[in-house]
Amino acid sequence: MSNYHIRVRFRIHHNWFLNHEESAFDVSSSSGAGNYALCAFDGASIKEAQWLVLKSTGKGFSTKDEAEHAGRRAKNAIAWSSARMRVGVDLGDDKSHGGASEHLKKLALEESNIRSINDPHGLVVYKEDTLHPTRFIRMGAKAQVGKPISVFEDYFLEAVHMDLRLTDIETLAFELYGLSHFESAPRARFVTLISAIETISETKPRNAEALKHVERLIKFTHNSGLPRSEINSLLGHLGWLKRESISKAGRDLVGTLLESNEYGGEQAKDFFQHCYNLRSELLHGGKPKDDTVNLGLVVVHLDHLVADLLVASTRHRDR
Repeated sequence: MSNYHIRVRFRIHHNWFLNHEESAFDVSSSSGAGNYALCAFDGASIKEAQWLVLKSTGKGFSTKDEAEHAGRRAKNAIAWSSARMRVGVDLGDDKSHGGASEHLKKLALEESNIRSINDPHGLVVYKEDTLHPTRFIRMGAKAQVGKPISVFEDYFLEAVHMDLRLTDIETLAFELYGLSHFESAPRARFVTLISAIETISETKPRNAEALKHVERLIKFTHNSGLPRSEINSLLGHLGWLKRESISKAGRDLVGTLLESNEYGGEQAKDFFQHCYNLRSELLHGGKPKDDTVNLGLVVVHLDHLVADLLVASTRHRDR
């Protein structure tokens, strides 16, 4: 009986140095979490590759549901491992962008006895075909890409054993963190990293006294006599005032999870507040008000904070 296999193709930031001269590396779990191979794109060495593929090995999975669960777990583990290593990965959207048409796939099967599958940027679950070798059709890329590869193995297996179940919000935060490494402009990268923190920062209702004051403002606005469109616009903004600011939510989250950490010589929550103030200045003025601010250096420290926060938030949630 044919079994199902998983394959995750992802792009790595060129500063992710994995010192492995071979084109493949086996990642084996002793706890029954599955066996995998980490492979470089098109036979290059892992050290030199920009694109990597993580695929299941051995017998695979007996059902499609089991394979899909393992694939999602593996993809989440890669995202988590990248944050632990403070490097960027782009895990894609699990969709094929380009590749062979159904007509060309049929010709390949008839003429060469080869089954062709369009290889998506991300996760694909496929059933083994014992009669026809499988070839994945994808777009290639060359780039220069050292941490010992055992570091990736340790972090990956740690995350696999955790059986991470990332929410859509958490997945978005990891995506933003990974994609920030592919942005060369410091301002854009800075805003992307701040957005990753905003994504997982849950605002709380204000205290009872503050809520009463907001309700009075809402009532006053209803009876203000302003044009209806203006009233509706103001009421929309006032509704947001019922909850604490995203700035406070982020500061509280950072303070709770990274309480003893320092970034750029500041306590974690103070550094976050500094960054959030810079974020407002950038979005409203295009640059920091203080011309002496070295935004490139701030981004380096912010990257470390976001990586630590994403890892800590998943651990904190699963306790």
